[in-house]
This record gives sequence, structure tokens and C-alpha cells, in this order.
Amino acid sequence: MGRSITRFWGSDVGILLCLSAVFATIHIATNGQYGFHRDELQTLDDARHLDWGFVAYPPITPLLARLELLLFGTSLVGFRFISAIAVSVGAAFTGLMARELGARRPIQLLAAVAAAISPFSLGQGAVFQ
Repeated sequence: MGRSITRFWGSDVGILLCLSAVFATIHIATNGQYGFHRDELQTLDDARHLDWGFVAYPPITPLLARLELLLFGTSLVGFRFISAIAVSVGAAFTGLMARELGARRPIQLLAAVAAAISPFSLGQGAVFQ
């Protein structure tokens, strides 16, 4: 049992999951350093008044915001939790796609890091909208 766990965490997938966890931790640790974005305030209000459709986005967005409100309250870091997790999982999937295309471990890690530090990922991981 212990040997198979060690083998998993030393594999390509295990290393990408560890890297994804590091990215998520960094996002979550730094997400509370500035206030709510105006779009987040709109999403926060819509999360309190759920409906089947909104002009700006589909109903899943306020539903996820409502889940975050129930779990974390109006905490800024808590409100951005799902965004940080989604961006980190996206970085791991980028590394896994590189693996499927035949890349070796260093290139998989490079692809995951490039996806995690791209301006889009940094922005979307820091704001829930």
C-alpha cells in the first residue's frame, strides 16, 4: 500500500497534482489583499436572490457564489475559493494534455506553470466573475 502511494506521487500525474495544489495555495493565500471587484459585488447580490437566468451570466455562476456564501460567509478569500481551485485544476489539465501529446515530464511541468502564470489565469484566479 505505501509503495503504491509513493509511486503515484512520484509519477507525472502526482507531480502535476502537487503543482496544482501549490498554485491553489498561493492563490488562496493572496486573494484577500484587496477588496471586492464590482462584478463580484453583482454576483454576490445575485447569489442572495437566485433566479433561473441573469443578463450577465448563466444561473450556475450565482449558484456557485451561493455555495461559497453558505460555506464561507462574505469572506473575500472564501468568495474567490472556487475561482482559485478552477484555475489550479486548469493548470494541471494543461500538463496532462501535454502528457497525452507525448511530452516528457519537464515539458509537462513547463506547460502547467505557463498555464498557471498566464495573465488570464492570474486574473481569473483572483476574481470571481
